[in-house]
Amino acid sequence: MERTDARLDGNRRTLQELRGSVALIPPGNVYTRVSESSPLLIVAENGLPLPVEAELAYSGPDGARISVPERVHIPAHGSITVQMTADLPTARDQTQLTLWLATLDGSPISTPVDITVQTRAGIVGTYGIGLLLVVGLSLALLFRVGRRRKQQRQHRQHRRRRG
Repeated sequence: MERTDARLDGNRRTLQELRGSVALIPPGNVYTRVSESSPLLIVAENGLPLPVEAELAYSGPDGARISVPERVHIPAHGSITVQMTADLPTARDQTQLTLWLATLDGSPISTPVDITVQTRAGIVGTYGIGLLLVVGLSLALLFRVGRRRKQQRQHRQHRRRRG
């Protein structure tokens, strides 16, 4: 019984090491798309001495569809950049996606990674708020400077009349 447990533990450790050797490397915290046709890019890495044939699997909110390559060939001790197109819900500024590599029969072979895709609407909203803030502060500053100059002119005119 102990021998079987030891063998099973060894198999689990080996499987975990193999899974850790094949990974997806996300593009960062938030992936910003300039337009709806902008591709999403992600790097697939293989630390094994043999090439890996895999498929890219994903999950996301209702209405999110990603067109991924049918197969991804990751070279031995190498990496490849995978390009995908995405049709994401337009009602959201940001969409959360989870991606992972799977065998051709659907078994996961990498740890899932989460990415956030920000749409152009989200960018416009964020920059729009920032722009409104800057314009508002600029107008407040101009109003203050104009008021101060007006008071200085009135003060000078008052002194000229008295003097």
